[in-house]
Amino acid sequence: MNDAHPTPLEEAISFFTIAAILVAVGCYAAAVQNIPFASPALFWVASIVYHWFPALNAIRAPQMPMLVSAAAVGGAFFVVGIPFAGLLATWFSSAQIANLERQTAKLQRNRARIQYVSTGFNTIKQCRFRTVLKRVEKMCDFRPLSEG
Repeated sequence: MNDAHPTPLEEAISFFTIAAILVAVGCYAAAVQNIPFASPALFWVASIVYHWFPALNAIRAPQMPMLVSAAAVGGAFFVVGIPFAGLLATWFSSAQIANLERQTAKLQRNRARIQYVSTGFNTIKQCRFRTVLKRVEKMCDFRPLSEG
């Protein structure tokens, strides 16, 4: 990927990929620790996967059913989650736009404050005093006496 910033859809797919890996690791840990409900369920998943793919019977390892079931659950989470990547991307995109709008408003406020201060006022307090004075002049319809 050459872009500095990934698209919202790429971010959503990355999110689902990381989540699927974490689900698989969590399932493996649950199977290894022999958690009461999770471990039998994962061994049931492993038996189904071994039934669908008989070539896995050739691999003899003591923890192979745990790995197979964890990989199957993580893969299923990924496959089920990918259709929702568009919704998640829309949510990411709207959050990025809202953040950009907040930053733009803050930038405009700061720029106005800097321009107002650079017109000859040294402190914000003087700027506020000048603003209040202008408002009072408008309210009272104050017209200074002309010299001469």
